[in-house]
Amino acid sequence: DLVDGNAKIASIKVTGDAAGLAANLSDLAAIGHKLTSIDQSDADTNPLALTGDAYDANRGTLAKIAGGYTAELSAVAASKAAVYAADVHVGSLHVADTGANLSSSWDALATLGSKLADFTQSDSAALQLTAQQWSAEHSLADKAAGTLAVDVSKATVADAATLASDDAVQQVNIVDTAAAVSAALGDLSGNTKLGQVELSNPTTALTMSADTF
Repeated sequence: DLVDGNAKIASIKVTGDAAGLAANLSDLAAIGHKLTSIDQSDADTNPLALTGDAYDANRGTLAKIAGGYTAELSAVAASKAAVYAADVHVGSLHVADTGANLSSSWDALATLGSKLADFTQSDSAALQLTAQQWSAEHSLADKAAGTLAVDVSKATVADAATLASDDAVQQVNIVDTAAAVSAALGDLSGNTKLGQVELSNPTTALTMSADTF
């Protein structure tokens, strides 16, 4: 209000702490070209807490912070997390998205390391991951802000028991040879988390005893 419409003010410099600057960022952006510089008084100790959308919308204003800045981003879409993580101004990020979007970005999220503080699932749908993804990137689940539910696909017969003992796994879907499935029919029949079984060589018949049948 001080600057808007006041022709006598040619330029203005603002000083504030991280909380104040973040809370008033849209007002600072509205000042436009008359805002020439911003000084963050606690830049050495506190990052700017912003949503991903607020960060994108105010990059021009943030660039006016003298000496640079560090941002801690929240409400980040899973598909944008890798882009933000590569930004030198982003110190950490908190992802929030649906189970479907977390599933499709799982591999990318697993590469973010310490910049990914945590992720929150916005719905109750089970994540859809392959056995390879769940095994190789299982540590990513430790960053879940809440309890995860996962449906695992493309598991082998050898994976089935281990996956079934995992509390996060709700369903195990198997793809394996007829020979492997035949040899494990007894164990598979007792697996309460078993969903579908698909033969990788469907033209080969299953073999089993009359008792097993």
